[in-house]
Formats: sequence, C-alpha cells, structure tokens
Amino acid sequence: MYQFYTVLKDNLYTSQTLEPLGLDNYIPNQRLFGLYLYAYDCRKFLPSTFNVNLKFVGMRLLVLANIVFLATLFSCSQKLSYDKLDDGVIVHVKGVQARQIRLEVISENIIHVQATPEDSFSTEKSLVVLPESKQPTNWKLIEHDKDVVVATPALHAMVSLLTGEVSFTDTLGNPILREKQGGGKYFESAKVEELSCYHVRQVFESPDDEAFYGLGGHQNGQMNYKGQDVELAQHNIVDVIPFLYSSKNYGILWDNYSISKFGDPRDYLPLNSLKLFAADGKEGGLTASYYAGEKVVKNNVEDKIDYEFLETPQVDSFPKNITKVVWEGSFTSEAEGQHKFLVYASSYFKVWVDDNLIMDKWRQNWNPWSNKFSVDVKKGEKHKLKIEWIPNGGYLAVKH
Repeated sequence: MYQFYTVLKDNLYTSQTLEPLGLDNYIPNQRLFGLYLYAYDCRKFLPSTFNVNLKFVGMRLLVLANIVFLATLFSCSQKLSYDKLDDGVIVHVKGVQARQIRLEVISENIIHVQATPEDSFSTEKSLVVLPESKQPTNWKLIEHDKDVVVATPALHAMVSLLTGEVSFTDTLGNPILREKQGGGKYFESAKVEELSCYHVRQVFESPDDEAFYGLGGHQNGQMNYKGQDVELAQHNIVDVIPFLYSSKNYGILWDNYSISKFGDPRDYLPLNSLKLFAADGKEGGLTASYYAGEKVVKNNVEDKIDYEFLETPQVDSFPKNITKVVWEGSFTSEAEGQHKFLVYASSYFKVWVDDNLIMDKWRQNWNPWSNKFSVDVKKGEKHKLKIEWIPNGGYLAVKH
C-alpha cells in the first residue's frame, strides 16, 4: 500500500510538476521532467493504495487523498457509475488501470482519496494517519453528467466519472491541485521475492511559478525541489519525511513505506549515454590522465567514470600509486534541454563545465554521497567537461 498527502500553507514558497514514466514523448537520456512520485509497493495483500492530503493553514484547509494509481481507457458509450456513501462517494471506472476511486470526508478540510485497480479497497491501517482524525462534518455531493464533487465548507474535491482524475479547488472554484489531465494514477504489476505487488506512480499538474520544499533532511544542498530528483530512502545521514510544502498553499504527504522517487524516476545512466569527445576532439570518450605525484603515468580514453562500489574489478584493481586522475574533453547530445548530472564521490574532487569551476568538494571516504548539477544543452552543441579526483582510497562515479 502507498499513500501521500498534500498540505496547503499561506507562507510557503515552492513548486513542481509530476509526470508519468516511460511515455513516448520522453526525450531519451534527458532528465528534464519536474516532479514524480514513484514507488515500489510490495505487500502480501492487494490492492495498493495511495493517500494525498491537502491542507490550508491560513484557509484552514486540509485534503487527504488515498489513491492507488492506474491509467484508464474509456469509450464514449461507457456507462458512468458511482455510489454515494454516508461519508463520501465511490466512483467506478472501466479500463486497464484504476477501477474504483473513493473520496471520504474526514473533516471539512480533510478529504481521503483512495484508488485501486482491484475489486475492493485495502483494509490495511495507515502507520502515518491517526485513526481518530475523522470528525463529524457537513458536506454534500454535487452531481454532474461527467463528474461528481464532494463539497465541504472549506474544500471541493472533484473526480471525473470518465477517467477517475481527481482535482481540488477552494469553495470559490480557485484551483488548488489536480492530477495530470486524463488521470495521473499508474500501476505496473510486479513480483518481488514472490510477493505480488505494484510499481505505482502519481502525476500532478503544476504551474511554472510553483515551488516545493520539505521531504525531510537530505544532503544535496537543495532547497527548492522544483525540477529536482530526490530518492526517498532512509540512509545513515538522511532522514526521510515524505512531505512536501508548496508555494501554492498546499502540501503533499506521500503515505507510503516503500522506497519512492520524487521527480524523474528514471535511474541515472553512465556518461556514455552522451556523445563524448576526448581532449583532442576525437569521439569515443574523455581523455583520462593518471598521475603518480606530479607525473602522468597513464593516458586513456574512457567513456565511463565508475569507481563506485567495493568488490568490483575497477575498484579492486585501482593502482595504489595513483594520486590524481583528470578526465577532460567535451560532450553533446541530440536531445535539447536541461541535462542533469550526478557525481557520487568521496575524497577531493572538482568539476568544470565550459571552463567554469562548478564543484570543489571533499567528502569522507566512509560515506560517499551524491552531488548534482545540470547543463542546458542545445542539439548538437558541445560543452567542455573536466573532472579532477584525488582518490586517496575514495570513490567516484559520474552519471547523466
């Protein structure tokens, strides 16, 4: 089961966009996309579930949504179906993804939204949401031809009878949050250690002037997560709190216990996912110069920098007499836009892009960490790249 919550704050300043994974309009190897929430959800029970909470502090609004994601296909002749409940509504949709979406009124500023690809909702209790949160609330169901609206004195939550798409507005109709048009809930069936499960993904729309903060205590030097990628996984120096604050006066709590990814969920790739050129301009890789003291003892052309893990051949066989390595050359790509890079490193390292020093850092060897930068690239345009590393028993991997 996975869940997330959205909370609205008057005094916050944040932004982001959620997009689906693996669509045809993705640009290969180009990590452009704003905001994704993506998780592996493996349990002995089905279905998976996703929670979203929206909260206004100044407006005293909180929306709670619990959604299991699936994209749906509909025909024009589809029969629209929903059931009104004492505390909300269940919408039935047909297609290959979500079959049911439930909106449950918890209070006038909390709506609990669930969605599932199964025939029934999960009965598992959340380890995050307090069971006593529900309060007696006056609400009404507004019924339209193609959607229904759960309306409280503080909030309107609408669900499409065609796609299951959920959106939230204030009582004047001003938008708060909405899923990707056509529905932003995605499930991919999977098995992990013989457990039936889903890989789940939730996609929201977000304007360009929005920003996001939160997600716990991370070590990447990032404040505004707009356009950033964050893995929500507990580490020795990372405290994950899967809660986002938006400059649009809401927040999102991803109520899910699996490792999740905020932003673009794709893994970073080796540097050879780009077109690389050596220092002399020849295509094929970067010029790698290995130093022993002040003397260059080896030159290679290398298309990967991958000294990341113990007990791998490249780390185990790394010469002990090497005191410095410098990679120089350039890169280009046919995919135009912002390209993101990740430097996983310990010991001393520097990075130059187009002769500008953008990283000059040291990290203890017992705990290497990720450092990120991005470069705006035009199609076919070359950018100079230089990386210097003093190994000293440390680690280095550079990815794109």
